[in-house]
Amino acid sequence: MLGEPHVCYQNGEYISADRVCISPWDLGYLRGYGVFDVMPVINNKALLWEWHYDRLLRSASELGLTLHIGKEEYGEVLKQLIVKNEGKNIIFRTVLSGGISEDAFTPVVNKETFLILTEEFHPLPEEIFKKGARVMTQDHVRFFPQVKMTHYVSAIRTLGERQSKGALETLYIQDGVVSECAQSNFFIIKNGVVVTTNENALLGITQKLIVEKLAPENALLVEVRKITFEEVLNADEAFLTGSNKGVVPVVQIDEAIIGEGIPGPVTQRLVQLYQEFLQVA
Repeated sequence: MLGEPHVCYQNGEYISADRVCISPWDLGYLRGYGVFDVMPVINNKALLWEWHYDRLLRSASELGLTLHIGKEEYGEVLKQLIVKNEGKNIIFRTVLSGGISEDAFTPVVNKETFLILTEEFHPLPEEIFKKGARVMTQDHVRFFPQVKMTHYVSAIRTLGERQSKGALETLYIQDGVVSECAQSNFFIIKNGVVVTTNENALLGITQKLIVEKLAPENALLVEVRKITFEEVLNADEAFLTGSNKGVVPVVQIDEAIIGEGIPGPVTQRLVQLYQEFLQVA
């Protein structure tokens, strides 16, 4: 947190970010036992917040955590946080952890810690969308990949390598099959068909928007299936998606150039469609 503290929400109370307090005996801190979600605020609205809530609820259920806030109440809290942080360019980071444990291991039923952190939003530089991004690869599949867990050890451990290579993201591959990026979903385009995967991958919100709305409504064919790394290297185009990134062209993976080495026409079209969607969302 930098600069003036934002207003956040913790266990039913609106508080300044500098008053947020987590017990050292919380299982989220001690054991990484928690789930989270991140969404930007666009035009004074939490972008696609209903989808984010549904995914958070699924993630919590998968780990045996209870989300003690209904969808309608969650939406109202987000509205209040937008009002209380008026004038600030923000994102919401919702976190649900196991709460305080007396033996530092066993969860206590209905004692979860619930937070909605409000942070400054830092969009990607425009140059990345114009020139495209570089991605590095890693032999890895996330534990419980369809759960948005707070456990990000692999992504953080390799961050230095990613930065040293000038890569925006890390693409996970195992046994020649692509799953996802460390903090994004991944797409390729071949012969005009937009292809992504849900195998060993988090079900992304922006991914869902592309697959279920933006592509089909604009006569773009979509396939959701297994993607091999060989297909990636022979793709015409590639891009990644994320709630805080949007649609980002990918032009290089490790040392391999994708397509012509510049953002392709279908990717550029999807970047435009996404920006248009934000204007009316």
